[in-house]
Amino acid sequence: MENETLSQMMNSYDVQLTDNTFGNFNLRLNDVTGDTTGTLDDSSVVKSEEPDRDSSLTDRFATETTCEDANALINELKSKNTVRNTKWAYTVFESWRDTRNKSGHEIPELSNMTVDDMNTYLCRFVMETRKRDGTKYPPNSLYHIMSGLLRYLRDKNINDKNFLDQADPRFSYLNKVLNSEMKKLTSEGLALPQREALPVTETDERQIWEKGVFGDFDAISLQRTVFFIIVKYLD
Repeated sequence: MENETLSQMMNSYDVQLTDNTFGNFNLRLNDVTGDTTGTLDDSSVVKSEEPDRDSSLTDRFATETTCEDANALINELKSKNTVRNTKWAYTVFESWRDTRNKSGHEIPELSNMTVDDMNTYLCRFVMETRKRDGTKYPPNSLYHIMSGLLRYLRDKNINDKNFLDQADPRFSYLNKVLNSEMKKLTSEGLALPQREALPVTETDERQIWEKGVFGDFDAISLQRTVFFIIVKYLD
């Protein structure tokens, strides 16, 4: 049998050849191009989402909203302190504006000001504004007032006039005046004193350990302990 050919061996065992005995080696065009049209089962095709037609799915989305609803959402999440500070800053500015207009000036309302108006009138406001008792504001308070006026504009959807942006060349003059006035107020001793934390005494530290604030019994206590030790010995 060593010298028998394959056909002789198949004849010996009466093997009948058919067209599909060794499979079909014909290369189809879609095997090369990746065109699977007509060869995939419908279940394997990714279909786009069809609109919900079942009436039971009508509650899928929330009820229609309006611009008023969006504004209410924004106002609902505003900090009360921020709203109060914005109102205070605008009241201070309006008091100054009303006083100057009664003297014959025509200073426009803040939201109606042009860039040139802001450079003119806000510079004057920075130098002239005072407390109710006539004394000057500390530099930090002056900056807070200006920040409040900027928030007022944003609440009015005026977002193209950020007069505190020092990178905006349109307001470079205003920022120079504001910075100069704050430095002047600081040199006059009107800057608010910096509050320094009191040192932790040995008695305080012992009580902290005894109350379980420091320790290694959980992640929080361990984090506090590591932070305290780093500050204590490396500060």
